[in-house]
Amino acid sequence: MTNRNDFGALNWIKSELDESIHKARMLLEDYLEAEDDTNLLIECANHLHQIGGVLQMAQVFGPAMLAVEMEAVARYMAAYQHQTQKDAAEALMRALIQFPDYLEQIQSGYSDIPLIILPLLNELR
Repeated sequence: MTNRNDFGALNWIKSELDESIHKARMLLEDYLEAEDDTNLLIECANHLHQIGGVLQMAQVFGPAMLAVEMEAVARYMAAYQHQTQKDAAEALMRALIQFPDYLEQIQSGYSDIPLIILPLLNELR
């Protein structure tokens, strides 16, 4: 099902978004290896915050919602570093892996239907 909305702005920003998502993923991976440097999580959250803002400005609301939830998880993990975080880290990593694919679908003309990413959103919450 294609969308009648024009996500042309996504075409302009997609490569930068992909790069920011990749950076956020690398920061999470570095944190998971070190597990004591919350600055890595904060930097990851800052990248996700930028991604969410850009997507909101481009009016791509499903992915923007996902970025906001991902940012919240990264900030939670940084704030509560000494608690068990395996589930949160796994959910965040899964979202970082699937996020570019969802953006790619929208860019190729499919509808931005947040129901598609609802399981990811719920897992992050």
